[in-house]
Amino acid sequence: MGTSNWLDDNQQRTWRSWLDLHAQLNARINRQLQAATGLSLSDYAILVELTSEEAEGSLRMFELGERL
Repeated sequence: MGTSNWLDDNQQRTWRSWLDLHAQLNARINRQLQAATGLSLSDYAILVELTSEEAEGSLRMFELGERL
């Protein structure tokens, strides 16, 4: 087993800040989408796969799961 290269303190702070910002952004988008449409981001992701990505508009459950 090889050695792991860990982030230095500055890289760790940057990474954690990015993760926090990403989580806040997703939460805000989810709240706005739910307020406007009643759909969650997860609901929307499923609809995108079924309507935009799949010509027939249907997928087997395992195919949908793999895509999500």
